[in-house]
Amino acid sequence: MLDIEQSIIASKPITRKYITMRKQIKTDMIENGIPKMLKDGVSGKEAFEFNEDAYYARQFGLWSHTSVRKDKFDCFPQPELVEMLKNL
Repeated sequence: MLDIEQSIIASKPITRKYITMRKQIKTDMIENGIPKMLKDGVSGKEAFEFNEDAYYARQFGLWSHTSVRKDKFDCFPQPELVEMLKNL
């Protein structure tokens, strides 16, 4: 984006609020869910299993289908994926 466009966007209060909110949501998503579980020492296998807190929306964060649905399988604890999520 051009600097001029950025300054126009930043000058609008609603846009500044949106940008701030977007950053916070992005941070919250990355800091919770599977990445947080992995950083806290939960095994990759356990982190990718069905999670009741995610299912009932008691814990927001970055989850996979397998976290919230027992009939879906989209991710598994592949070592490269686990490492990447730990480093977010």
